[in-house]
Amino acid sequence: MSSSKQPPLAPELHALPPEAGGRFSLALIAEDSLGAHFDVVLVTPAGSWSTRARVSSSQGEVSWSTNDLDGAPAWLRRYAHAALRSAWRQLEEQGWPRRVTRWRDAPERDAADDAPDVEP
Repeated sequence: MSSSKQPPLAPELHALPPEAGGRFSLALIAEDSLGAHFDVVLVTPAGSWSTRARVSSSQGEVSWSTNDLDGAPAWLRRYAHAALRSAWRQLEEQGWPRRVTRWRDAPERDAADDAPDVEP
C-alpha cells in the first residue's frame, strides 16, 4: 500500500444508523501479493467507528491499523473480523471483494464473556 492517505468511506455508508442491531461495511482500498487493505466502518444506534484492516494473502491473518474501534460492540467487531476471514477463504475463487456491507441483529445478551474479542 502506498504511503498516501486514502480518502474516507463515502458518508452515505454511515449517515443513517440502523434502528436496532449494527451494520459493518468493508471497502477494499488496496491489494497486492501480500494481502488486502480495507476501510472498516461499524455503525449502531449508539454511534459509529471506523478504522483500517489488513488481511494477509498467505494465512488470512487480520490486523487492525488502529484502536479506533474502542467502544464499538464486541459482537459487531467479531462479525466484521469473520467477514474479512471469509473474504480470504474465497480469495482463490472470487478475488478480494470490493465492498461488503452487512446488518446484524444485536445478541440478546452481549457474549463478551463467552467469546474472545478480536483486537482492533
